[in-house]
Amino acid sequence: MSQANQLVGHRSELLARVALTRRLNIDVFNMDMGGEMGIDLLCSIRDPTLPGFLSFGVLVWGTSHPLDTSEALAKHVRGRTKKLDKRTRYFIPVIVLLFSMHNDREFYAWFVEPCEDSTHLADVADLDFKPFDSKQLDRVTRRITNWYKRLDADIRPETAEINSSQFPADEQDD
Repeated sequence: MSQANQLVGHRSELLARVALTRRLNIDVFNMDMGGEMGIDLLCSIRDPTLPGFLSFGVLVWGTSHPLDTSEALAKHVRGRTKKLDKRTRYFIPVIVLLFSMHNDREFYAWFVEPCEDSTHLADVADLDFKPFDSKQLDRVTRRITNWYKRLDADIRPETAEINSSQFPADEQDD
């Protein structure tokens, strides 16, 4: 990787951290997996109505080219999506943040999108990038938080009691 590409990658990750921490209730963790998992950052939303680790993944992309037109953006995205490992499955919501070093333009797209009225996640085939600002960040975090609230209601019904007989004993290797 050239020094210029390393600089764009490093700067893009810094810009992603700045963009995500516009909301003070988002914690950002480096995933530094050497490209194995695809996720560059793991984020957690702190929500007083649902305490826990409300995580989502972020793929961070950057370019030194201007993305001033929808055609330039589409061309760049086509090139990047061809390189994605389609075999990787994510079980949390994932967004892609794309930064152009020209004017620090920011874009986002859902990569694994929480469904509006269920606990399902949908892999997004055609990434639809939109400008990323504080309002979009609010929408993303609200959507993820609402998805976790539905998931919590599904997997932890209020009336459920834990009965240890429902769970098989762990088998031990001899």
